[in-house]
Amino acid sequence: MKIFSRRNDDPREVWQEGSKSDDETLMIPPCDIWDTPPDKTSEVNSTPHETSLPIASDKTPSQCWAFLGARGGVGTTTLSVETAFHLAKNHYRQTQSSPKPGQEKVCLIDLDFETGSVSHHLDIEPGLRLEDLSNEPTRIDADLTRSFISRHKSGIAVLAAPNMIGTNLKVNPHTVVAILESACDMFPHVILDLPVQWQSWSLAALGGSDYVGLLSDLTIPSLHLARNKRAQIGLLLERKKSCDIILNKYERRSFGNNLRLPDAQKALQCEIFGTVCNDAQTVHEAINCGDPVGNLRKDSRYAKDSRKLIEKIFEKTKTTLEYDMQELAAPVQLKRA
Repeated sequence: MKIFSRRNDDPREVWQEGSKSDDETLMIPPCDIWDTPPDKTSEVNSTPHETSLPIASDKTPSQCWAFLGARGGVGTTTLSVETAFHLAKNHYRQTQSSPKPGQEKVCLIDLDFETGSVSHHLDIEPGLRLEDLSNEPTRIDADLTRSFISRHKSGIAVLAAPNMIGTNLKVNPHTVVAILESACDMFPHVILDLPVQWQSWSLAALGGSDYVGLLSDLTIPSLHLARNKRAQIGLLLERKKSCDIILNKYERRSFGNNLRLPDAQKALQCEIFGTVCNDAQTVHEAINCGDPVGNLRKDSRYAKDSRKLIEKIFEKTKTTLEYDMQELAAPVQLKRA
C-alpha cells in the first residue's frame, strides 16, 4: 500500500524512512523518489524508443506521478491529461483490449478543488462533491472511491470536484490523503494534477509520489518561479533534489529576443528534464473537443513530445525502483567492536 502521510498527523508531515516501533500501527511506506541515485543523463528528450511502454501488473507497486506548475497557464493540466491518456492507451494496446467502464488502469486526480479544469478538458461531469471531501477519512475505501469516479471514453478514470469558491479551504486534508491512498491501491497508474497555490495536502501528495514534474514556460518570470518553488520543495522534503523541471510551450527555433535552452538552464540553475513543444492550435482544438491531444491528433508534435517525455519518466522511475529494491535487499554490515 502506498502511504502518503500518517493518518493521525497533519498531512503536511510526510513519512520519513526509519525503524518501525512496536506501538506503530501503520506500515513503513516504500522508499520515495527523494532517495534516488543521481541522474547522469543530461540530454533533453532523447531519441524515442520504438518499444512499447511497460505496464504494471497486479504484483507491481502502483506508480504515482505528480505534475504542478510554477505558475498558472503553463499547461500542467493538459500534460496531466495527455500523460494519463498515453498510459491508458499503452495498456489497452499491450493487452489487446478496449476501454470498458470499471476496468480502467489509469486514474487522473485533479487536486485543485476550486479552480481545477481536468473535467472541463475532458468534457465530463465531476464525481466528487464538497461533502465527500469533508467526511471522515476512515470512511474512504475502494467502494466509496469507485463511486466518486468519472470516466472518459478514452479509458481514463477521473477523480475531480465541481469548481466552487473556497472549496480548497473547506475540504478535510486527511480525507484527500485517504482518497490518494485508496486510488493507488486500485490503479496501477495514478496521475496527480496539483494546484499552483500550496495546499495543506500538497506536500503529502508530492512526498508520496514516485515522480514529480514541475512545469514552466520559456519566460523569465516563470523560470524564476520554478527555480524558487523547486528549492522550497526540496527544503520542505529535506532533500537536496526535489523535482524535475519540464519546459512546456518550448520552441526549438529561436527568433529575435526569444530565450534559448541554455538561457533557461542558467536562469533555473539546474538541468531541464524534458521539453514539450508549443503547439497551441492543436492543444486548443483538443480541449474544445473534450479529448486528449493524442486521441484527436496522434501524429501532432505535442502528442509525440508528450510520449517521449513519458518514456523518459518511465526510465527514471524504473531505475529508482531497481535502486530501492537493491537497497532493501542489501545485507546489513555490522562493524566489529
